[in-house]
Amino acid sequence: MSFFKTPVRRLAIIRACASLVLAITLGVFALLGEGDATGMALLLILVAVCLICAGASIWQARHASPDEHVTCIPDYAPRDEQILYFRRAWWSTVLGFPVLTAWIAYNLCLLEKGAADSVFVVAPIGLIYERLGFWPAVLTLPAVGILCFVVLSRKLSLLESDGSAWISQAGRR
Repeated sequence: MSFFKTPVRRLAIIRACASLVLAITLGVFALLGEGDATGMALLLILVAVCLICAGASIWQARHASPDEHVTCIPDYAPRDEQILYFRRAWWSTVLGFPVLTAWIAYNLCLLEKGAADSVFVVAPIGLIYERLGFWPAVLTLPAVGILCFVVLSRKLSLLESDGSAWISQAGRR
């Protein structure tokens, strides 16, 4: 069995087991932990979500074809699957980066105005904020988002064309 072609059944069973272990762990913390009612309710909701995920994974494992494989690297997948993969990544970029940028800008505005003593941002953004200030930290995510957008758009256009352009581009490297 190749690393690049994992059976769907095996992957679904691994997901189900991981979800069950997480549900049991969170359930033990919820039942044995000493905390407020809100925290306990949140933990029990997370247990229910983990159990639902485990059930969905078991259902997927039971209904998966034995010959069905998951391709780990998109370049090894068939062309139609590559197009779907990169289109999902493109939409995630288009929708995700503006939302993350707004969240970072809002948190850093709270910090700048003194409304919060500390805020939670990802480590690279925090380092940029400490070293370079507000605007470089806020504009980092849109810059990365634009870069991802351009790369994914180029990859999609090459995949949706006849494909010969991508092969010739790969040969030049």
